[in-house]
Amino acid sequence: MSRSHIVAILAAASAAVVLSGDGLGAPAPGPSTEVVVTLAAPPLSAFGRSLQSASHAAYLRRVTAAQDALARRVQSALPAAQVRWRYRLVANGFAVVVPRAQVAALARIPGVDRVWPSVRYHALAVRGGPEQIGADKLWGASFETAGNGMKIAIVDDGLDATNPYFNPSGFTYPPGFPKGQTQYTTPKVIVQRTFAPASPQWKYANTPFDPTESFHATHVAGIAAGIHGVNVAGTTISGVAPNAYLGNYKALTTPTPDFGLDGNSAELAAAIEAAVADGMNVINLSLGEPEIEPSRDVVVQALEGAAAAGVVPVVAAGNDFSDFGYGTVSSPGNAPSAITVAAVTSRNAIA
Repeated sequence: MSRSHIVAILAAASAAVVLSGDGLGAPAPGPSTEVVVTLAAPPLSAFGRSLQSASHAAYLRRVTAAQDALARRVQSALPAAQVRWRYRLVANGFAVVVPRAQVAALARIPGVDRVWPSVRYHALAVRGGPEQIGADKLWGASFETAGNGMKIAIVDDGLDATNPYFNPSGFTYPPGFPKGQTQYTTPKVIVQRTFAPASPQWKYANTPFDPTESFHATHVAGIAAGIHGVNVAGTTISGVAPNAYLGNYKALTTPTPDFGLDGNSAELAAAIEAAVADGMNVINLSLGEPEIEPSRDVVVQALEGAAAAGVVPVVAAGNDFSDFGYGTVSSPGNAPSAITVAAVTSRNAIA
C-alpha cells in the first residue's frame, strides 16, 4: 500500500487530535513532568505498505478506541493528569503531564505498556554547502532535479519564512497544501506548525518563528533547500535541494540559557507524527541529546515509525567528536533507520 494511502487514512480519521493535543482534565498541580505512554499494540506504520486501505482504517479505529479507553483510565486513576499529544502513526500512545510523584502509579495502570521519560533536546551546530558535498552535480542543466517536488520537514526552533533565502517566487503550493497556521505559509514554506510543552509557558512558543530566539532552523532550512542564486556579501549561495518545498515544525520552543530554544521528546515525537501525516518526504532533525540511550528514547521510536511509513529521517550526528572521539553520536542520530550526518571538512573528509 502506498504512503499516500496511509497519510489519507490518518488525516481523515485523526489528524485534528494528533496535531493539536487534547487536554483531558486540569493541568497537574505542583511539580510535574510530561512523559509518553505507549500501548502494546504497534502503530499503523508497523504494517508498512502491506495492508489495504480498508484494513488500515479498521486498525486505526481499534488503536483510537484503545487509546481513548486508556486515557479514561488514566484520568480516573490520576485526576491531575493531562493527556496531550496523540500518536497513532509513528507510535501508539499519548503524552501525559502528570505530577512527578505519580509516574510510578501511571505505569501500573492497566493498558500501559511503557512509560517513556521526558528528555530535553537542543539544537546542534550545522555548516556546509552543496558544492562541498557535490550536490550541485545532481541538479541538472535546468535545475530539473534540484529537489523538485520534494517536501522537507524541518523539526527545529522555527524558520523565518520571510528570509530572502526562501523567496517563494516561481513556487506554487502542491496539492493538499498549505497546512497548519496557514497565515504564515508561503508557496515555498508550505507548512507552519508549533509544538509547545504544557510548561513552562513562553510568549512566542505557539508562533512558528520566535523573533527573539529562533535562528537555528533558518540556517538548517537554508542548507537543505534555500533557493539558488541568493547573494550574501558578494557570494552566491544555494541550498542542497533549492527547488524543494519546506515545512516548518517548530518543536524547540522554550528559551534555555546557553542553548537558545529547547524542546522535549513528547513534542518532538508529535512533530514527527505530524510531518508523516502531512505527507512530507524527508524529516530533518539537527538536534540531539547525548544522555539518553536509544532504547529509552521515544523520538528514536518515532523516527523508526516514520521510516516504516516511507518518510526518510535525516539526523545530525552530534558535535562531540572533537572532544570525546568515536562513540559520541547523540540521540536520535543513533536511530537505526535514520540517515545520520556528521560534519564535512574543507577537504571533504568526515569529521
